[in-house]
Amino acid sequence: MFKYEAKNVYIASGSTAGVEVEIYKDDVFVKKIVIKDEKLYSLIQDSDYGKHILRIKLPKAGLKAFTFTFG
Repeated sequence: MFKYEAKNVYIASGSTAGVEVEIYKDDVFVKKIVIKDEKLYSLIQDSDYGKHILRIKLPKAGLKAFTFTFG
């Protein structure tokens, strides 16, 4: 769980086998994404800046998270 104040949220991440993760903003499901290649993934795309809580649910181990960036 991460508190943030931004419009957009990204993660630089990767996984050897590929991991499907669930993304939630303020406890509301946003989307599922598959993280495999080491690159920048878009987690949240909003129209306005605001204070929110990001939650990422992982069904299995294996995700390598390098950094989060905000815009």
